[in-house]
Amino acid sequence: MNEFELKFEIPAEHLPQILAAVHAKKAQLEILQDCYFDTKDGALAKHGLVLRMRKKNGDWIQTAKSITNDPLDRLEHNVKVSKLKPSLPKILSPNTETPGMELESKMPVIDLSRHADEKIGQLIFNALNIKPDGLFPSLMPWYETDVQRLKFLVNHKGSSIEIALDQGMVVSSGRSTALCELEIELIKGNPEHVVELARTWCANHGLWLSTISKSMKGQRLHDQLVFPQLSHEAESFKHPKNGQQMVKAVFQSCLNQILPNASEIASGSQNTDHVHQLRVGIRRLRTAINELNKLAEGIDPAWEIPLMDAFRALGKHRDDDLLTRALQPQLAVEGGPNINTQRIGDDILDLKSIVQSPTFQDNLLCIIAYLHSSHLNGADGQKEKFKPENVEKILSKRFNQLHTKILKKGKKFHTLNETEQHSVRKLFKRLRYLAEFSTHIFSISASATKRLNNFIAHLKPVQDALGFYNDELMALKTYRKLAVKDKRAWFGAGWLSARREANAKKSQQEIDTFIKKTNKNKWFWQ
Repeated sequence: MNEFELKFEIPAEHLPQILAAVHAKKAQLEILQDCYFDTKDGALAKHGLVLRMRKKNGDWIQTAKSITNDPLDRLEHNVKVSKLKPSLPKILSPNTETPGMELESKMPVIDLSRHADEKIGQLIFNALNIKPDGLFPSLMPWYETDVQRLKFLVNHKGSSIEIALDQGMVVSSGRSTALCELEIELIKGNPEHVVELARTWCANHGLWLSTISKSMKGQRLHDQLVFPQLSHEAESFKHPKNGQQMVKAVFQSCLNQILPNASEIASGSQNTDHVHQLRVGIRRLRTAINELNKLAEGIDPAWEIPLMDAFRALGKHRDDDLLTRALQPQLAVEGGPNINTQRIGDDILDLKSIVQSPTFQDNLLCIIAYLHSSHLNGADGQKEKFKPENVEKILSKRFNQLHTKILKKGKKFHTLNETEQHSVRKLFKRLRYLAEFSTHIFSISASATKRLNNFIAHLKPVQDALGFYNDELMALKTYRKLAVKDKRAWFGAGWLSARREANAKKSQQEIDTFIKKTNKNKWFWQ
């Protein structure tokens, strides 16, 4: 069984309002006590799997969960277990020596065989390398949660939806952290209706979407981690049968990069990797909104505005980090003064507020709703218009347009003004992301795949050169601004000014090389 659920973090100042709203719905109180299990080396967690035993109003329920390609969707299997402690299955007895664990000694024994006939069971068996008729590995409790849940059902446009306010604690090895979440889960019906309700709750109470589950919080508490290092690997899109499937896969891929990193920043992370990955995800999504809008109906160009605002605000953090981490040490080696490049007063960036902003959060929910809309899920009347051969023609036309603009502007990059140079850089980024999005559309043969991969590879040195040029140009502007209050900043401004011409020439050389190499052979979209 798959569950669709949106989980939101609650600002402390809005909790009384939410409690009042929940009590007004005559919410039912549930006491949930969960104990989460894993092997000693955390094999389940490494494979995105969760195994827990829950005590719910006196009953015991064993649950296995797995992440899917959608961070808002979970594969889940629940088994009600006898209240009496059963005889031990073919598994070593769980470790009961972990300090701070109160629930585990009173519960039934965890038994992997309860999930054996389900898809999630096979995932667990594969992760733990369990052979047919083989012994199960020893499992031990890693962390517990103790939650008071107030829940009620809503019938919205024919869909049955559960809204639950969870308050409690996560405990592991004597350490604990508080929980305060609102979950909106689809029981039966349309995921779009869940998103509609969520938008109302967010607008009224300042909630922000989070993909950090209770199990993830427990895992981090066990490992004594605050924020994990998140990275993004280019996803391999399945062969789309039409434009709708391509758009859905691309948008989902972008959200898979945006949502986890946005969740970390909204929770307080200022990690450079989180900021970078979120900005890349936003840039990819903006490209998809602009470049794929002829492949499926319903793409709203207005979605780009909040994305662009957040992207620019987060870019200031990246620029500041570059100055502090890279340029200032480099200037010190050159004999430059050690000046304070940190923002002060009104210029100080609040990363949390950027991501938690109602406009940004509502925009994410609109895009999530679109992924589950009829526009992308086989609505009648769209199949012929967006069939594969038409998709290829539409994309080929767009590749030709982008490439023509690059040829026209790129050949004279060195002579362009700053605004026009920046537009060239954006053209190259769009070309790269669109090529990555289109991989399976044009990979119809080994030779076509090779041409596409070579094309993307030729883009990299151009983007590196243009990115370096842009970074130092932004730094130059910052040092000039700093020099108004601190004359010592003119050293950095002068040093960067002296490098600007060489950086522009290097960018021009890489652009010329790209044009020469890609003009030798037939382009992959032709």
